[in-house]
Amino acid sequence: MITNEQIETFVAQAHRYGNAGLMMCSSGNLSWRIGEEVLLSGTGSWVPNLTKEKVAVCNIATGALVSGVRASMESTFHLGVMRIREDVNVVLHFQSEYATAVACMTKKPESFNVSAEIPIHVG
Repeated sequence: MITNEQIETFVAQAHRYGNAGLMMCSSGNLSWRIGEEVLLSGTGSWVPNLTKEKVAVCNIATGALVSGVRASMESTFHLGVMRIREDVNVVLHFQSEYATAVACMTKKPESFNVSAEIPIHVG
């Protein structure tokens, strides 16, 4: 069972990533495996400003919501990583502010550099 202390730790880490400038606005999401369940940033939440009211708790095996708000729309990605990689306990998925700006453009540039998503360990 997920405790309030674990949720508070999750929220504090979300703020840490935001304060490090890793993500701006809602351009990212975070998950943390705790036993058979996972904490996920809720849909529409801004990780740098995450509150405990915007945290979802889901069952890893089924993806079912256990408590909290609806999980991020990227929850299937997070849950898939958790199911396949039992050695992974945290997933931080984000786009840089520049990638987010390009994604929001009505007229996108025809030619620009693209970097593949790269797994990286922070901290």
